Amino acid sequence: MIGARGNMANNVVCVKHGNKYPAHYVNVLYSMVSRHLSKTFNFYCITEDPKDLNENIKTIKPPQHLLGWWCKPFAFARENGIQGPCLFLDLDVVIIGSIDKIFDHRPHNLNIIRDFNRKHIEKWDRYNSSVFTWNAPDMNAHWEQFNRDYRNKNSRYPGDQDWMYAEIKGASFFPDTWIQSYKWEVKGQRRMVVTAGKKHFDDLPSTLPQDCAILVFHGKPNPHELEDKIIVDNWK
Repeated sequence: MIGARGNMANNVVCVKHGNKYPAHYVNVLYSMVSRHLSKTFNFYCITEDPKDLNENIKTIKPPQHLLGWWCKPFAFARENGIQGPCLFLDLDVVIIGSIDKIFDHRPHNLNIIRDFNRKHIEKWDRYNSSVFTWNAPDMNAHWEQFNRDYRNKNSRYPGDQDWMYAEIKGASFFPDTWIQSYKWEVKGQRRMVVTAGKKHFDDLPSTLPQDCAILVFHGKPNPHELEDKIIVDNWK
């Protein structure tokens, strides 16, 4: 299913569709990648609206029938022109360390996060698609299969990661400690505190593995809403 990477350039891919996140989120993600990836890379944003994006970001227009997170499968499409090792990142992640090891992890496979319900269920094996790697265009057949029946996929699965889990087998998981849920694992689902109108988690010690490179946000809050030092120092 997935072939060798060869010597092509590394690629970082994200999706901005609709008005959930502004261009600033894409630009911050590009800035974080630039600080934490030592490899030469291209940065792509799949979006219908390239306004206000950093000039170094390459844009790809998705097919009109795809909306929101359902633009993610288009990252696998041969027609988008991306070739070589690829890292997909959701816009609401915070990079806090080198992501070189994420590119280098099992380079001949699709790699993805073990979903964060792992905190509650020891052998949980579902996918979380906030971060995944593959070699382009080796996954094109999955895009074509999705696109042929996209209306059924949209109604059948709650989201893109549910489609991936059901229909793309053989993915490898990143080590859990490399990519952590900020609120569930690092902060332990503790309560939010509002001080002088600013949101943050309580000041009890966090559980942050030394080899953690990426913090993932899901649900609320979003990175821009927090005043926690680790977010303020890195989400920029």
